[in-house]
Amino acid sequence: MVSMYKQHGYNEKALLLFLGFRRSCNKSPNEYILASVIRACMQLGDGGEMGVQIHGFVFKSGFDQDVYVGTSSVDFYLKSGFIDEGRLVFDDLKGKNAVTWTTMITRYAKSGKGEVALQLFRQRRETDVVPDRYVLFSVLSACSVLDFVRGK
Repeated sequence: MVSMYKQHGYNEKALLLFLGFRRSCNKSPNEYILASVIRACMQLGDGGEMGVQIHGFVFKSGFDQDVYVGTSSVDFYLKSGFIDEGRLVFDDLKGKNAVTWTTMITRYAKSGKGEVALQLFRQRRETDVVPDRYVLFSVLSACSVLDFVRGK
């Protein structure tokens, strides 16, 4: 239900349902619910306050190393303007997939930090994660940002 509400744009309802679930049930949410809740927090417009609280819960409940929850957390921090916090979550995440790498590289490229984006792309090459077309597009964007900054 939480994921369905989030997918249809009812972010506040998704969060209320999650909070009600936490109060009335002694079971732990799974990684898919937590990832949906984190993504719902991106749409709240509360300056990231709820997302930071949810991330604290994620950390305490041991889901901080789950690739789906971790990637959603990275995305939340980056889209909320907290690039340094997003990088900390990214660096601490032991398992990263193509989406995780693309999320981080894209945000650096979009924020004019092409050099850092390319450095991350080189770092990604040391892993077994195969780049997809999205990360390659982000790398091209980073290169164009660098050319613009250098006046070429």
